[in-house]
Amino acid sequence: EGALKGFSVGVGGNWRLRTYRGSANISGITSGPLTSPTLSLYSPAYTLYVLSAGYSRKIYNRNTQFNLNVDNVTNKDYYRSAAAAGGSWGDPRSFKLTMATEF
Repeated sequence: EGALKGFSVGVGGNWRLRTYRGSANISGITSGPLTSPTLSLYSPAYTLYVLSAGYSRKIYNRNTQFNLNVDNVTNKDYYRSAAAAGGSWGDPRSFKLTMATEF
């Protein structure tokens, strides 16, 4: 009701612990009777934030919604580990504007 009728806002967060990425041979020895020391590798922990805003109203007697989502609000650089020894850099800040209507 009132001046803000039809408006909505949302805030969210996604926190991820550090992720095991495998191990690395730090001596350079690849064969032979010597055992080579290894070092465990991890992707660091990170937190991502999301904001959303929406507006809904009737346009030409049809329910219509507009939504704006902002992912990775702080534009954090992070490494997303998919599996041991694999992964990729995470997505930068992105904006998505959508409109939906009922027919």
